[in-house]
Amino acid sequence: MVTEEVRGSAVRSEPLGSALAGTFEAPVSLSEAIFRHIGRAIVEGRLKPNQRLVEMQLCQEFGCSRSPLREAIRTLAAEGLVTLAPRRGARVVELTPKTLRDVFEVRTLLEGFSARLAAEHRSEEEVAELQRMNDSMHHAVETGALSTFFALNREFHETIARIGGNAYLATLQETAANRSFLPLFLFLSDLRHLKRAVKAHNAILRAIEGRDAAGAEQSMRQHISEIQREAERLVESRMSRPPAAAAKVPA
Repeated sequence: MVTEEVRGSAVRSEPLGSALAGTFEAPVSLSEAIFRHIGRAIVEGRLKPNQRLVEMQLCQEFGCSRSPLREAIRTLAAEGLVTLAPRRGARVVELTPKTLRDVFEVRTLLEGFSARLAAEHRSEEEVAELQRMNDSMHHAVETGALSTFFALNREFHETIARIGGNAYLATLQETAANRSFLPLFLFLSDLRHLKRAVKAHNAILRAIEGRDAAGAEQSMRQHISEIQREAERLVESRMSRPPAAAAKVPA
């Protein structure tokens, strides 16, 4: 398989069969399996920053059509692990502790304020909507459906912003969320982090339900800060590995 790595203005092809090596399984769907496989290769550093993911070569690697591959790449892009550009395709983002810290600091402020506004403006129907989402996230954790969890998690946070009623704040929040590499700590950890996220959502939800604006803001800020700490720890751990270890493919 071949991808392309950009160095300045020069583009060179580089085989990446080893980078995507390992057991390839479809736990929920083919697009889910591709999403998890490429995502792990990115966060473990086996796919390098700015490397281009070539559709034709990836289809050959995974033995799939373009449809599930594109779905997987869209999920990766939505979660901030790859960027999409017209006529350039998908490229791997650069993950650094500084990048994460910058984005999460802003996101903590924005989402905390969104939760405050949601507690002040929510309706009973909107509280029930949030509860259904979090219940579905719990089910996704139990079944190991990561891409489903990510989609519901994004919807949960976006719905809180919508309930708050400030459209400009919601737009800023979405921009920050798109650059915060949400699945980073999930790929390299275990389901305990997912379960903690569901528990944190419950605390946020209870505060919103009780119209506790200060409590909703505090709970949301704690939730985002916990994700930030774990994400930074894992990125720093990846960066501290010697090159040989970073390139090692798990069995």
